[in-house]
Amino acid sequence: MVHTKEGLLDLHKRAYQSYDAMLDHIAKLPADALNKEHEILGWKTLRDTLLHMANSEEFWMRWLASTAWSKWDLSEFDSVDKIRAVFHRVAEDTRRYLSGLTDAELNAPVLLERGEDKLTTTPAIALLHIVTHGFHHKGTVVAICRALGHPAPDTDLNVSP
Repeated sequence: MVHTKEGLLDLHKRAYQSYDAMLDHIAKLPADALNKEHEILGWKTLRDTLLHMANSEEFWMRWLASTAWSKWDLSEFDSVDKIRAVFHRVAEDTRRYLSGLTDAELNAPVLLERGEDKLTTTPAIALLHIVTHGFHHKGTVVAICRALGHPAPDTDLNVSP
């Protein structure tokens, strides 16, 4: 299958409109909700889950671009505004990277290597992985909100912001 830069950039933009709707909802929750520990799925708090989404995207984009990556100090992100800012920075970095590729480059296999880790993929498939991974965790965030007594509104791709 051939993916286009225009289509992938549109998908990424729509994913971030969905993430913004999710973050808008979280910003309305009680102040302690962001860091309230739970036993629902995966990460211990909403904050940690959200930051995992953004940090994972940065990891993949930096791996593709062969640039340095490191995990973040999660304690630095103590508000929805700070989390939203890092989401937007990562999104802009991803868009910049994708915009610099041709459709042929997006679909060409690349060997990604970091130490012992090796993977052959295409930038297009990596971006699709980023979006599906983000939506997997967005589902977790929505489940956490519901469990905390604050059901989220519809944040799917087809919902207009």
